[in-house]
Amino acid sequence: LRPDAPADPQPASAALPGGGRFSYTDEGSGTTVLAVHGHPGSVHDWRWLAPALIPTLRLVRWRIGDWALGDLQPGQWRELPSAD
Repeated sequence: LRPDAPADPQPASAALPGGGRFSYTDEGSGTTVLAVHGHPGSVHDWRWLAPALIPTLRLVRWRIGDWALGDLQPGQWRELPSAD
C-alpha cells in the first residue's frame, strides 16, 4: 500500500447460514454500492473512491471467507485452489 493511502474502516463480521463467516464495512447513506472482495479486485481498491462516494452514497464492502491478498504486491497474482 502506498503510505498516503486512506485508511479502511474496521470491518464487522457475521456468520453465514450453514457455516463460514463474512466481514463487511458499511459507510454513508443513500443508494447502496456493493463492493465484493475479489470482483474484480480487493475491497481495499475502494479506499480511494470511498471518500468521494460516502457523502451521497452508501458503500458496503463485503468479503466472504478467508480470501486475502496476503503479501501480494501490485501486479502479482496467485492461483486459488479449486475449492476457493
